[in-house]
Amino acid sequence: MVKITATISVYDENGKLEICRRAKSFVRAFVDILYAQSGNTTFSAPGVPDIGNITRRVTVDAGNLIGIGGAGNTNMGPVVGTGLNAVAMTDYELQTLITHGVGAGQLQYGATAYTESVTVGASRYFTIARTFTNASGGNITVNEVGLHLQGRQNVAPAGNYYFLAERTLLTFVINNGANKTVTYGIRITI
Repeated sequence: MVKITATISVYDENGKLEICRRAKSFVRAFVDILYAQSGNTTFSAPGVPDIGNITRRVTVDAGNLIGIGGAGNTNMGPVVGTGLNAVAMTDYELQTLITHGVGAGQLQYGATAYTESVTVGASRYFTIARTFTNASGGNITVNEVGLHLQGRQNVAPAGNYYFLAERTLLTFVINNGANKTVTYGIRITI
């Protein structure tokens, strides 16, 4: 039996692990984009809702499933929010995304970093990490974590669009002047 699992780890500014739990909530867009890519096809109507809740017809493309967001980019990579709504398969975005910046209630999104896949025992895995820095002047409570990935639509209007692939309710505080790193570990085990 092959299992695909994901974990979410939260590290403090000293690299100390604070939270590690299994991510259980891959949502519809992840499966639909994976279908289009692995099936060498275009996802037919009604399509896949992007993070703006606009339906897209995702097409097989080398640009699918990319999550390497640069510093300040909230469209790709790990993202955080303050929402508390239960996770649903139809979620297309975090309930309340924390925006990038240094103003009240904002966090600075660092660049997304991937580790190369490695094999350990009967598992193969890689990680996707992003550091969030709080320069807002107050403490910020994170209640939800998500993973944004890119999908490509080759029919009009053609372009790269961004989709919520995973959402998990996970509460932690980022104190003013501190940072936390959220790391997704994607693992396949035989």
